[in-house]
Amino acid sequence: MTILISWVAPIAVLFTFWITKTPLSHLGFRLPSSHIFNVTPLLYTIANISVLLYILVLATAAILFRLYPKLKKGYVAKIPSIFIPLLPRNSSERRLWIVLSLTAGITEEILFRGYLFFIIPLLFKTTTLWPAAILSTTLFAIGHLYQKWEALKPLVVGALFTFIYYSTGSLLWIVILHTLQDAFAVGMLREESQRDSLKGDDTP
Repeated sequence: MTILISWVAPIAVLFTFWITKTPLSHLGFRLPSSHIFNVTPLLYTIANISVLLYILVLATAAILFRLYPKLKKGYVAKIPSIFIPLLPRNSSERRLWIVLSLTAGITEEILFRGYLFFIIPLLFKTTTLWPAAILSTTLFAIGHLYQKWEALKPLVVGALFTFIYYSTGSLLWIVILHTLQDAFAVGMLREESQRDSLKGDDTP
């Protein structure tokens, strides 16, 4: 049900683009290029390097957690209790989590990056993209307020994704990064029982 609900707004946006015959490229469905928003080659290069570093960090963490189980247990032990009910508890839920990760990666980026960067300049009749960038990052963080203080992390990640989208003009990289970030939790945060076992280990 969550997956279906998450598609309602994006489908409405896509339908609007279809009936108005607006190219989906205006929504970010295009290959990365520095010419889309006319950014400098340096900024475009930094954005692409940021993508590679982000993927490298996730891959390194996955490898380290596999090689050093205690490191992973220590990480799991620090998970705020608010997240525990959200974690997949079995293989079926883990598969569903992967689908949800892909869904979130696509739907949230369509709304928070693609659509806002398209509609804000039209509404305010401006060529500057700063209002769209600020609103995109802010709304992305607000959408994660259920995480309480942990929402600061989505704020930082949202700012990075906004920078990458602005610099490349494409949803490609940020959809991939968003999906990998969410799917990363499948391997790292497998079961609530892990948390319970850690508590048991601490018992004298």
